[in-house]
Amino acid sequence: MKAVEDRPSSADTLKIVPAPETADPSYRARAPLIALEGIDGSGKGTQAALLMAELARRGRAAELFSFPAYSTTTGGALIRAYLNGELGESAHIDSRLASLLFALDRFEMKDSLCAALEAGKLVLCDRYVASNLAHQAARAPRELRPALRAFIEQLEYRLYALPRPALVLYLDLPPEEARRRVALKGARAYTTKLLDAHEEDLGHLAAARQEYLLLASQDPSWATLSLFAETREGTRERSREELAGEIVTILEGRGLL
Repeated sequence: MKAVEDRPSSADTLKIVPAPETADPSYRARAPLIALEGIDGSGKGTQAALLMAELARRGRAAELFSFPAYSTTTGGALIRAYLNGELGESAHIDSRLASLLFALDRFEMKDSLCAALEAGKLVLCDRYVASNLAHQAARAPRELRPALRAFIEQLEYRLYALPRPALVLYLDLPPEEARRRVALKGARAYTTKLLDAHEEDLGHLAAARQEYLLLASQDPSWATLSLFAETREGTRERSREELAGEIVTILEGRGLL
């Protein structure tokens, strides 16, 4: 993966002015926000649908938000252009600039998201802030990644005052399998390509996976679910039903159901 030639040599240039204290989203909403995360092809949409069905069966009010909102927000439309290469080669676009698009997409959905929380609904997000952290840090030079993570955290949680998730469910799988799965999806509404700018770069998927694993290891609000299990016979792929059952068990164990 090529490094962006005009990226700064000093992490200090990644700083942004923090929002006023009144914008700090540390308030406690009436209901939890749960994020489903993972690299492309990890089955986030499938597990989101299964969890929403389980919540409905239990009579639990819930609302699903999927990011990027390609056809709903200005940020989503710009992300679609970015992933399709319409804004230039992604390898030549600074991670800070790209992160602004993904953060804007969520900010435009903030009122709807917070309204659902305040109405007492469990909010489930198919991708959230961690996607920005993992994918954009994966694109940055290694020495700038800590500063970039701090930049995105400030941008999304302080400047845009998005609520923090009570739980992040990370679906982990190898990048080679991820790309194979994506290629089987066929046409998608936001792109005419078989693989978008992130998906076609196996090195990027591998780096993003490592960023996700790092985030999961540092935050107790995360839970990691491996899509493959080791058995005496070797490695086997876990079924979507098995994973869905584990997700429900995690939610129950953390008092979120």
